[in-house]
Amino acid sequence: MAQVELGGQDGTGDQQDHGEALGSYRPEYVFPLVDGQRSAVVIEDGSVQDFVSGFYAVSDDPGGTEEWLGYFAGSDADDENREDEGDGHDEGALPVAGSAAARVALGDRQVVGLAEIRALRGSMWEEVRRRRHRLDKVEITAVHDGGARIEYTIYGTVLLTPRDAAAEASPQETRWHGFAEIERRRRDGRGPAWRYKSYKVVLLP
Repeated sequence: MAQVELGGQDGTGDQQDHGEALGSYRPEYVFPLVDGQRSAVVIEDGSVQDFVSGFYAVSDDPGGTEEWLGYFAGSDADDENREDEGDGHDEGALPVAGSAAARVALGDRQVVGLAEIRALRGSMWEEVRRRRHRLDKVEITAVHDGGARIEYTIYGTVLLTPRDAAAEASPQETRWHGFAEIERRRRDGRGPAWRYKSYKVVLLP
């Protein structure tokens, strides 16, 4: 798998456009049978894959806080979309889920809503100079509301370079897996086509 350095808190590394870097954030996707049919049918447009890859690319960019927050339910863009959708009925359109404040858990720390999620992101970078995710596999585990909500499990590793590490120090590698529930948004060009409703990450020994 190709590796792309997106840079760190000290401004080092190759700063690349997120779209150009997505090739290093493309995991294997596993589509089990859900309700008797392959769950792949609900994401055949590739929007879930783009959502996952885009999220981890901007996660590794310390300057991408506002863009990163846009991946969670409860953002301003979500509120604007709900106002624009009216009764939500559009014949032939993909189903769109409602939205409430996102819930995020990282290890033992749990937060709710964008303000707390923003603070969590800030704390993740306090002692980290550089970070890079490697995504291995995404398994779709449940499909709800005709494809408007999807649950999945994701597996990967993260390479972290502590802020106080020597310049020549090798990054620390940690395995992790995550559990996510995402909801589809209206595709209007304003932000990702999906939002996290809940997201939990467990770091493995």
